[in-house]
Amino acid sequence: MFSKVQSDEQLIKAIKRGNRGAFAELYRRYYLLLFRVGFSILGNATLAEDTAEDFFVAVLSHPESLDETKPFKPYAFAGIRYGAINHLRSASSKESALMEEEVGAPASSSQSVSEDLMAFLKHHLTPEECSVYVLHVGYGYTFAEIGAMTDCSEDSASSRFGRAKNKLQVFSSEPTEKD
Repeated sequence: MFSKVQSDEQLIKAIKRGNRGAFAELYRRYYLLLFRVGFSILGNATLAEDTAEDFFVAVLSHPESLDETKPFKPYAFAGIRYGAINHLRSASSKESALMEEEVGAPASSSQSVSEDLMAFLKHHLTPEECSVYVLHVGYGYTFAEIGAMTDCSEDSASSRFGRAKNKLQVFSSEPTEKD
């Protein structure tokens, strides 16, 4: 395993030589950050995971595309943005085709419901509140874990969740979650 003191440049050189340990270290450093970028664009955790994983599969499959003379982080962000936009385009074209085929047909899949819920949350909450709410309620992450993922303190994550919960209670007669 590689230590944190190795630069991204050193890891990229090692990846190009076929060192899988270097790849694992680069993945460990950037996966959560790239997931968060994908999630902020897509609003869907599953698609964000797929986008981040697709990016790393491409890196592993084509290490020659990496340039150790340029910073990895902007390259990775561009790759995630590109992948997320492709997911959005693909979803948009599929949705248009479905609407043409089934005009007036009610949506019945759980994915449609979760997309509706995400649209509702994104409409009523700030991006930070939405992320904390989804990660805590939907995926069971603790506020400490959420803080680490979102580069904020545990208290900030808890406060964001509290604000989100209060906003959502205005729109619901039922409590959103018991603490």
